[in-house]
Amino acid sequence: MSPLTQPLEGSRFLPRPRITAFTLVELLVVIAIIGVLVALLLPAIQAAREAARRTQCSNQLRQLAVAFQNHHDAHKHLPTGGWGFVWLGYPEYGFGKEQPGGWLYNILPFIEQTALHDLGRGAVGAARDAATRRRVEAPFEGMNCPTRRRTNVYDYTSTGLTFSYSEPFERCSKTDYAACAGDMIQPEAFNAPAPNAPYQQALAGTDWNGADGSGYGANWISAFGFKYNTTADKGVGTGVVFGRSEINFRQVDDGLSNTYMVGEKYMSSDHYDDGLDEGDNEPAFAGNNADTLRTTSHVRELNRPLQLAADGPGSSNDVGERMFGSAHASGFNMAMCDTSVAFVQFDVDPEVHRAAGHRYDGVAGRP
Repeated sequence: MSPLTQPLEGSRFLPRPRITAFTLVELLVVIAIIGVLVALLLPAIQAAREAARRTQCSNQLRQLAVAFQNHHDAHKHLPTGGWGFVWLGYPEYGFGKEQPGGWLYNILPFIEQTALHDLGRGAVGAARDAATRRRVEAPFEGMNCPTRRRTNVYDYTSTGLTFSYSEPFERCSKTDYAACAGDMIQPEAFNAPAPNAPYQQALAGTDWNGADGSGYGANWISAFGFKYNTTADKGVGTGVVFGRSEINFRQVDDGLSNTYMVGEKYMSSDHYDDGLDEGDNEPAFAGNNADTLRTTSHVRELNRPLQLAADGPGSSNDVGERMFGSAHASGFNMAMCDTSVAFVQFDVDPEVHRAAGHRYDGVAGRP
């Protein structure tokens, strides 16, 4: 052995450390375990996110309910439902049944949107038309369920309609919430004044009470009669907000905690963003409109049943556009007349649901 390679006296060669590594099989096992854990965690994360979104939706409805109550305190009645879907809100016509705009326009001052409500006050002619368009196109928060969509302004893609006292618009605000018109089979009152009719002429020339069977609201028929085989009230709104309504809490005979006020509406899941759903195709400020009014009827014409359900694909024409509903999996949020918010299951007893929408039928019960 060379002297250069001989170890020094008393010294030792230290053993080289052993290098370890995962085998391919071990690595694949670890990856598989991580995949299983992620698969287990994702539903829990998604459920937590949906619970948060549902809570936010509930809080927004609570704020709307407080706005309804504040409107009642200020004007001695809940917000009116307006005239017809081609009539929007106009500040010069007050807050009662002579206001053509719907409930959302009427509560603007009570959700910190007074400037938007009063936009164009005192203007006439082209200036008023321009102000109406600006109001319709303006965004504001709190009107959409975050489970369904994030904003409240979308392209206006419906065609063939002329809106009274407004310039044409290409975008408009929408809402995911609807007031309870009652248990009528049809939420909208037919035979509203024609678009762009002079206001005073429209007010004086319309058969508002529908007493002759052909006037405004003559198509309203309460589902109460179908349930109990009695003569259904005709031309009478049974809820708390409907066309030209001025309902005060003294008229809610069944109790404020038992009666629906405003809740989530059903929509086609195919049309969240394109504005083509039959229950979401007009501006949110329009009056007397299935976009912002829904009923608790469990039947429609010819006594065909209506079944509550989560948003689904296809058309909502003649079915979903009448109902409450939501993008939540099991039910929808509903604010009662006492401003409390309940989560109503889709499998609620149809009669319990119907009665909660009728303010004076004597059938009290909270879903």
